[in-house]
Amino acid sequence: MHQLWRALVCSFLLLNPLLLSGQNIDWPLSYGDMQKDLESFKEIRRQANSGLHKYRSPAQIYSFYAVADEAIKQMSTYREFYNLICLLTDFEGSLHNETYLPDEVTRSLKEETWGYFPYPVKVIGGRLYLNFTADEIPLGAELLSLNGYDVPALLPVLYKYYTTDGYNLSGKAIGITASFSKYFRLAYGLQEKFTLTYCPHGGTDTQTVTITIDGVN
Repeated sequence: MHQLWRALVCSFLLLNPLLLSGQNIDWPLSYGDMQKDLESFKEIRRQANSGLHKYRSPAQIYSFYAVADEAIKQMSTYREFYNLICLLTDFEGSLHNETYLPDEVTRSLKEETWGYFPYPVKVIGGRLYLNFTADEIPLGAELLSLNGYDVPALLPVLYKYYTTDGYNLSGKAIGITASFSKYFRLAYGLQEKFTLTYCPHGGTDTQTVTITIDGVN
């Protein structure tokens, strides 16, 4: 059943014919297409996912579906819709549930050469640390905010991209550590610059720097 389920989920985001010729995750997507695909997504869940209610009650699942029905009314791009599908998948709480992008969209993302956070990070105990020595940011500095997003609020936004059984935050921390730049791009789009507020390791004073494509200014 898990193999069937993974195959069905993997194929779901290929349903919309626009995506077979559209290679950019930030392209517009109509409400009608989102509504149709969301219904297909929910039907796949009901028919193929034997563990749909392992961690969530039917009332919780269908209440969240109702929230999703309303949420797509405020969305306009494929990336926004993809993020919603990831959120629904993660809410179910199963390591075996994954949502994949079409191959051509994935290739398009891999070809992007700008707009990504440039440094490796590590998540420890719900905090975000720089795992690299940059010109003006020391190794081990704690990142407090990134482009106006405070880290305690930012990390939960990224949790949906790395599914775990139940609500395993240590597992999600591993996923975010490995793919932070990618997840930030999926959540917030391409960025022209990154403004960071951080605290050096062992220090108490906070500092703010702006990272551009030319380096740290």
